[in-house]
Amino acid sequence: MLSARRVREVRLHHYGNDSDAEALVAKLVVGWDPEFVITTGDNNYYEGSAATIDVNIGKYYARFIGDYTGAYGPGSPANRFWPSAGNHDWGSPDLAAYRSYFTLPGNERYYDFRMGPVHFFIVDSEDNINRFLPTLDEMMTVSGLITLEKVQVHQYGEKGTG
Repeated sequence: MLSARRVREVRLHHYGNDSDAEALVAKLVVGWDPEFVITTGDNNYYEGSAATIDVNIGKYYARFIGDYTGAYGPGSPANRFWPSAGNHDWGSPDLAAYRSYFTLPGNERYYDFRMGPVHFFIVDSEDNINRFLPTLDEMMTVSGLITLEKVQVHQYGEKGTG
């Protein structure tokens, strides 16, 4: 059961392309002032290249990224940006650009984190997910699962507050 504490997060999907549309969505996201951002893949169009990752992601979301070293500001003192890899991120061999850009728990492709009363599981479904299913099953014995879908905004907490 969720506690009375509200958790505000934003989920993004198919977003990392440095377009006017991405700029408009990023402006909305920043205005909502979420506690954190989750992505469900396709962070860095079109080939997952190290040459495009900062302009596709950091330009718009640096303020949420922990250990940020890109060109668009200081980043966040604590990580508030939780990506999952998508097929466009795999254009870089072994997700090299993605893995060097972000500092994430575990192997950075399959990981979990807690934010307030919610336990999130981030899964890279582009790779052989069957290798991860035993670990996910073990993690889920302790907690419930929040599934990630395309762009949505959710607020968890007290009824009538979101």
